[in-house]
Amino acid sequence: MKVLKTERARKNHRKIFDVAIELFEKNGFDAVKMGDIAIVANVARSSVFNHFPSKMDVLAEFFEQFTLGIVEEAQQTRQLGFHAKMDALFLAAGTAATPRRRVLQEVASQVVGHGPLAAVDSEADRHLMSYITEQVTMAQSTQEVRADIEVELLANIVLAIMTATLHDWVSGSVDRTLDTELRKRFEVILHGATPKH
Repeated sequence: MKVLKTERARKNHRKIFDVAIELFEKNGFDAVKMGDIAIVANVARSSVFNHFPSKMDVLAEFFEQFTLGIVEEAQQTRQLGFHAKMDALFLAAGTAATPRRRVLQEVASQVVGHGPLAAVDSEADRHLMSYITEQVTMAQSTQEVRADIEVELLANIVLAIMTATLHDWVSGSVDRTLDTELRKRFEVILHGATPKH
């Protein structure tokens, strides 16, 4: 993310970003032109390009903020325990994703390959992985998670569940809310699939 030196530049950047995301959500990513963003934001078209060379750069910043935001929100929970910490993360993801389903659908379709969105996706994975790894480590220290399970392995499984569930949710293949579906899938991992004897 570029560093903006003046308060005016920061305000313009935020205004252009907010307008672009609203237009993407309302009209669809492909239907929105940079000129449309400039008109609604009431700025020069050149100003839009100065802050965001392409619409993909807007999406990249959105996904970066989305990921950082849900982790920061989850970190605010005062509930203790691995289950509660994961639940807070899932709730934060669901709350942030619900009003931006169409934008996230575009993100999900664009993260493959190279470019700004692919780079942000990798950084988002690292950020989420760091948070989940921390929670798994703490859970092992309190014996909520078996000590013989590799921390990185379990963290990777939880991250994979989050990624796959988000893709399924934005595609419309699940009817439940995102956080409900995340909890449902997480429970299978937490409690296992085999019957208890």
